[in-house]
Amino acid sequence: MKKDLLNDLKPLNLAITTEDVLEHFPIKDPFKFIDTIDEVDANHIIGSYTFKQDEFFFSGHFPGCPVAPGTILQEAGAQIGLVAFGMYLLGNQIDTVVDLGEHLTSPELKKLPGIEVGGYVIHFYLVDSQMRFKKVIQPGDKIIVKSDKVFFKLNKLKCDVIIKTEDGAMVAKGTLSGMINLQKSEDGE
Repeated sequence: MKKDLLNDLKPLNLAITTEDVLEHFPIKDPFKFIDTIDEVDANHIIGSYTFKQDEFFFSGHFPGCPVAPGTILQEAGAQIGLVAFGMYLLGNQIDTVVDLGEHLTSPELKKLPGIEVGGYVIHFYLVDSQMRFKKVIQPGDKIIVKSDKVFFKLNKLKCDVIIKTEDGAMVAKGTLSGMINLQKSEDGE
C-alpha cells in the first residue's frame, strides 16, 4: 500500500514563499540557472535567469562566438520549471509524493544532496526532456521560463516549458518531466 509521506509533514504547517525556494535551492553556482521567481501558483511558474559574461561554458562554446549550449538552456528550464516549481508545490502542500518503495531509487541517487524538511530529504531528478530550440542565447541575455503543469502524480511532475528572451522571442519549448523522491533523513525518526 502506498503511503502519502507528506502526511507526516502536515503538522509542520508548511507554507513556503518564492524567497524560501531561492534561499534553499539545492543547486549552487556555477551550475545554478535561476535568478528570480516572478509568478507561481498551483498550475504554473514563471522565472528568469541572466547569463553572465563569465559563465564557465562560454569560452569553449564557441570560441569567438559564445552561445549558451542547448543542454544549459534545458537545465535552466528544468531548474525553474521542475525543481523550483516542485519545491513550491510540495512546500505548500498543493501536491504530494507517495512512498513508491526503496527499490525504485538507485543507491547512487540517494547519495546526492537534497532538501531537508521535517526529518525528510527531498530529491529532484530530470527523467525526460523533449525540447526544441529556436534561438541562441549569448552572454548578457536574460531568459524568461514559463512552466505549465501537465500533471503531478506518482511523484512525477510533467510540465510544458517555454523559454523566451526578455523581448518575447522564442528560445525553446517542449516538455520536461522530473521525479521527486522523499525519504527519511538519517537523523529522522
